[in-house]
Amino acid sequence: MVNGTLSTERPVLSGVPQGSVLGPTLFLLYINCIGTEFKSNHLLFADDLKLYSLYNTLIDTDLRILEKWCYTWKMKVAPKKCEHIIFSHKNKSACVNYINLKLNDMPIPAVSTVRDLGIHFSSQLSFTHHHTLTIRKAHQRINILFSVLKYSSWKIFIKCFVVYISPLLEYGTVVTSPILKENVIMLESVQKSFIFRVYKNFNMTYTSYLRRLTNELDKLSSQILSNRVLRCWNSLSDLVFPVKPSTAAFKSRISKYNLNHFLSLNPTNY
Repeated sequence: MVNGTLSTERPVLSGVPQGSVLGPTLFLLYINCIGTEFKSNHLLFADDLKLYSLYNTLIDTDLRILEKWCYTWKMKVAPKKCEHIIFSHKNKSACVNYINLKLNDMPIPAVSTVRDLGIHFSSQLSFTHHHTLTIRKAHQRINILFSVLKYSSWKIFIKCFVVYISPLLEYGTVVTSPILKENVIMLESVQKSFIFRVYKNFNMTYTSYLRRLTNELDKLSSQILSNRVLRCWNSLSDLVFPVKPSTAAFKSRISKYNLNHFLSLNPTNY
């Protein structure tokens, strides 16, 4: 109703009215049965459907089932928005072209990377592509901050980094937290670069990245660093921890362990 006037009635032949309070619930009731006959595994988030299986024949069969379901319930799928990817440890990605998948007689293109809920997954199970895009976006935001906050205090710079930059670097780190040393350096170079520019902007003496992180001025947190610390801690053997709490005994035992693969940051490489 607008200004006391009702719109004309229209029949709803499929789907649910958009913008209504019950719309999302009605849509879930409408679409939740979409995978009851699928032979492969599937994930459904709102109107986003993913089929996955070890066998491409099951995927192809499920696509025929999907076509039938859409015809029965008068729902349409946009084949141009569909794509398929093969996850493998093999370096050769040419195998993705061997699978010929179609939906409504339209081919579903093969891709080497796919974006899901803001995370980019590659066919080789590497997050290097995701990290590269994240770093690029983070640097773009940092450049905007230095352009806009010309006359702000260093505290404003730090707060803006925590609010606008850190979420980019920390998003999805439970999944994408880097294992390779080069990826760790790539991500933490954003924070390193930012700290260097802040010190330069306020004519403060910059000696090294690690010392600046321990400075009281730098109230920056690193989720990436925290994840590596947690992995290091969880890798320790029970023999490292003394029966009776003793700091000296703990330090003596842990000094015998080689933890270099967790300590990718040191004054020599930063």
